[in-house]
Amino acid sequence: MRERAAAAIEEGIELMLAEREADPNRSLVGRLFRSDA
Repeated sequence: MRERAAAAIEEGIELMLAEREADPNRSLVGRLFRSDA
């Protein structure tokens, strides 16, 4: 169960990062991550 949850979280992070790269200005989260970089 815990491994499955971890895999789902990692997949969600990968999707979020892919969206950020595709359109970094679209989401607030993307702007926050870019400001950290």
